[in-house]
Amino acid sequence: DGMFCLPLAEAAGVIDGLYTHDDMHGTVFVDDKPIDMSAAVMKETSNYMFFDRKSQSDILSMISNISAHPRIIATADDFARVNSLVVTNARMKNWHTKLIAKANTELTKPVVEYKLTNNKLLSVSHQTRERMLIFGYAYRMTGDRKYLDGAMANIEAAAAFPDWNEVHFLDPSEMSAAFAIAYDWLYDGLSAQQKNTIKTALKEKALDFAYDTYNGNGTSSWWATNSLNWNGVCNGGIGLGALAIADEEPEYCGKIIYSALRLMENAWYMIAPDGAWEESGGYWSYYTDYFSKFMASAEKSFCTDLGFWKYRGADTF
Repeated sequence: DGMFCLPLAEAAGVIDGLYTHDDMHGTVFVDDKPIDMSAAVMKETSNYMFFDRKSQSDILSMISNISAHPRIIATADDFARVNSLVVTNARMKNWHTKLIAKANTELTKPVVEYKLTNNKLLSVSHQTRERMLIFGYAYRMTGDRKYLDGAMANIEAAAAFPDWNEVHFLDPSEMSAAFAIAYDWLYDGLSAQQKNTIKTALKEKALDFAYDTYNGNGTSSWWATNSLNWNGVCNGGIGLGALAIADEEPEYCGKIIYSALRLMENAWYMIAPDGAWEESGGYWSYYTDYFSKFMASAEKSFCTDLGFWKYRGADTF
């Protein structure tokens, strides 16, 4: 195409006598003296340049104008559009039919139970989240309260658990996502008591632990600061919980949302420059599931993607 390309490092050194350092994630640092930068400094410098960082006061301002329920993953307009497609699109009708059938099957099953497997509650948290997605979808699409009742039977059971096993923070993070979806998608049909049940358990068994960690008072911060799949699942799941109740607890949730967004940079940095993930495809899927749900919900709530989808490597998704 007529373009002439030179490797940056070689060109800088040969032509201008400059020094370069490649962080291996799409950023090359150039200086007129030897560069000695730690990986942490390179990451922070790159993140500062590329992410559209919002201050905590910015987040509070955005919360003051937050969208109405539903806003987690999808809005009322999104559900209306899907409802229209179910009528006109054969594939969508087929998917819809299968999802409603799945919801009806789940209604016949016992509610979730507190059961640790290898000292983890994760399978129960995941099951609860999946049920909230299925029951929530069925309720939003049909208006049939049997799906709301089925969701709330499971929510009330999980809310009564002695804890959500915060020592393995994936567990309360996934449960936070489940309760966020229930609160948001069922909101218009919930009683004041049901809303309080969801909100109280969400805060006491998940968000309070994250809030303390974000303020430097938690027993462990690794789940929040690491650059592995835990980062997206934990910060993303907690972020969903905060978005669901942000208009009711703006200061509290504003701190959580602000911190989750900043800390998620640590792992999102790792997808640059080509969208790959060092932990393999399975963990890439687990990470991006929660990351994308949180980012989609933030975009629905605040009408901005906060710049994350413009980051290097995101265009390959």
